[in-house]
Amino acid sequence: MTAGSTEPVLRVAGATRTLGAGAASVRALDDVSLRLDRGEVAVVTGASGSGKSTLLHAIAGLEPLDSGAVRVLGRDLAGLTAAEAAQLRRRHIGVVFQFFQLIPTLTAVQNVAMPLILDGMAAPTADARAAARLDEIGVGECAGRFVGELSGGQMQRVAIARATVAPVDLVLADEPSGNLDRSSGELVLAALRSAAAASGAALIVVTHDDSLGLPSDRRFDMCDGRLTER
Repeated sequence: MTAGSTEPVLRVAGATRTLGAGAASVRALDDVSLRLDRGEVAVVTGASGSGKSTLLHAIAGLEPLDSGAVRVLGRDLAGLTAAEAAQLRRRHIGVVFQFFQLIPTLTAVQNVAMPLILDGMAAPTADARAAARLDEIGVGECAGRFVGELSGGQMQRVAIARATVAPVDLVLADEPSGNLDRSSGELVLAALRSAAAASGAALIVVTHDDSLGLPSDRRFDMCDGRLTER
């Protein structure tokens, strides 16, 4: 996005998505609209099955829409090829998945370096940057450990480091503290907020926990695929 641009980081307009068919079909997204500017933090709360994860996946370009549009930095995701969408995610969108999605055969530093290497950076340079990012996020001691040697909180922070190892414009987090105890969850949320703020990125966190202790600019409720701002 160019300096001085008024285009928001994210614009969702009339997004609809139905999962399943016939009597078993579910309206996962029902005419959802949302605008988010650089640096804004939004928390979306809703019960399991309310459509939160579908919304996050649609924003990341991982879930197609039946109708409506998602624009990131002014680019309509529906108009991108698979390669263009993947490039947009690597360079502009950091995704923190609910179950981490780390590669177990790689060390923490190799997991974090992977997006940089996929984007053409030489492995030694990528590893050095990944190690620095892990240190910044408070898990530098985990750099050489494999995923199976990490606690849940450490895995989540490694996932956050991977999502933000390159400066991004939008960070998406799916239940970032949902599988952690309260103390570990608070550390992860602080790391997530800090990571997004470091690059001035907009941040969306979806959660079932309405008591989530994350300062936010905007809060939304999601129910039966519909998004309502409080």
